[in-house]
Amino acid sequence: MASSTILIIFLLFGVSAIFTNAYLLALDQNAKMKKSGQLPDIPALVIAGLKFLAMAPVATTGLLLAIHYSSPYAWLIVAGLAVCLAADMAIMANFIAGLAVFLTGHAVYIFAFNAGKHSFMGPDPAPLMLYAVIGAIVYLLLWPRLNTMMKFAVAAYVITIVIMAWQALVRFQCFGNPLMLLAVVGAILFMASDSVLAMKTFQPQHRISAWLKLERTGEPILMGTYIAAQWLICLSILA
Repeated sequence: MASSTILIIFLLFGVSAIFTNAYLLALDQNAKMKKSGQLPDIPALVIAGLKFLAMAPVATTGLLLAIHYSSPYAWLIVAGLAVCLAADMAIMANFIAGLAVFLTGHAVYIFAFNAGKHSFMGPDPAPLMLYAVIGAIVYLLLWPRLNTMMKFAVAAYVITIVIMAWQALVRFQCFGNPLMLLAVVGAILFMASDSVLAMKTFQPQHRISAWLKLERTGEPILMGTYIAAQWLICLSILA
């Protein structure tokens, strides 16, 4: 890879970090205004733009890497990043729509993790049980606050993200490339991010939410784990 491309990727990482911080500061400012009984100071469109600018450098990096490596895995990861970028915008307008688009993004990542791989189950399917138990625990925590439609929607989402995270691990098991651990860790962080979002959205008063202080720390944890997850999955193209 050319040194100029490496430099551009480092710059894109810096841009992503700057706009991630700006996005969190904007949310914090609006939260303070709302708490004091005033109208939000920063328009929703500006906040959406900041979030877009935080995630766009990740997708751009994926595109640069895909052009260089030109593998089915690389291009599928880029497709997944693009879908997640669209989901970021959709979820700010409508939670259900955003959930559906993110589910599509996870499905694309599942296809990516299976590119060139000859076994869906992998040499050791046992880790699937661990991922499934974690997913089931989160789902059961949310269950009391979900209406009938959301019970089905969240169940489908949990199943999909569990399979996505598991398939990242299976790809590492099949190929043994240490750089694939980037995707493994990224997928786990994605699960963590979505779990925080779910608890913050549906169970803000739960003792776990209180213990994690999600009312105050929810957005930094959510955005931090989400952006880190996408960067790691993106950089797994190097494998």
